[in-house]
Amino acid sequence: MSDKPIPMILDTDIGDDIDDAYALVLATRWPAVKLEAVTATYGPTLSRARLARKLLDLMGRHDVPVYAADDKLGSTPQLDWAADYAYTRPVETAPEFLARTAHERPGEVTLVTIGPLPNIGHALDLNPELGRRFKRFVMMAGWIHESYTPGKPDPEWNVVADIPAAKKVFTSGADIAMIGLDVTMKAQFGEAYQKRLAEAGKPWCDALLTLTKLWGHGVPTQHDPLALSMVAGDFCKMERMRLEVDDAGQTKQVPGEPNAEAALSVDANRFLDWYVETVSR
Repeated sequence: MSDKPIPMILDTDIGDDIDDAYALVLATRWPAVKLEAVTATYGPTLSRARLARKLLDLMGRHDVPVYAADDKLGSTPQLDWAADYAYTRPVETAPEFLARTAHERPGEVTLVTIGPLPNIGHALDLNPELGRRFKRFVMMAGWIHESYTPGKPDPEWNVVADIPAAKKVFTSGADIAMIGLDVTMKAQFGEAYQKRLAEAGKPWCDALLTLTKLWGHGVPTQHDPLALSMVAGDFCKMERMRLEVDDAGQTKQVPGEPNAEAALSVDANRFLDWYVETVSR
């Protein structure tokens, strides 16, 4: 893993599945990365931004700005946890901020996407060179050989939720690392790991456990933290290939010059142990 902090932006739909919250905490506690901003995407982005703001402030990261795409509000148990938290949306929208960053800091910042891709699609409309000007896109998206349920080829949510935006991303010229369901489904954050979080005695660990209870769907699958870990980690075996998004929202491996590397396998236990150790410090 790299010893030099990597500047990164986290684009997230925090507030629905629980793994976005786990990823945000990792992004602030991992010395290998320097979280410079959070952009909230898809649906009620103002409520998502407020939740991210509350978690960041809980970790003392008042320096990290949080951008929403718009003023849309929503309600889920996680979003409601932060519904009354003080947050003022910057005048600049999330897509505008991404487009500006790409223009001003070419080749410097890694963009980590752990939600649907409308922010990136809109930012590409504002700055068509955006893909080439970010250092790298690290994405929780898609799958190559296996979907949510073996034998059922359901498209992955972050891609199918906005297929036109996903098509733009995969044809943007970006240096893409795609960590898909083939590997993320194996990162099951069971009772033993949750117990270790509880024993850490850190307020952000307690907040994660509170949000996990509010989420209420059993064992969290750490899709997003695993994807984030590949900014500077080596938990997944990666292979270069050419990927395209079809009209059904599937990420297809096709012949041609590689435009991405995709995760094919993962050392899940090593990753989960590392996750708990990293966020518990």
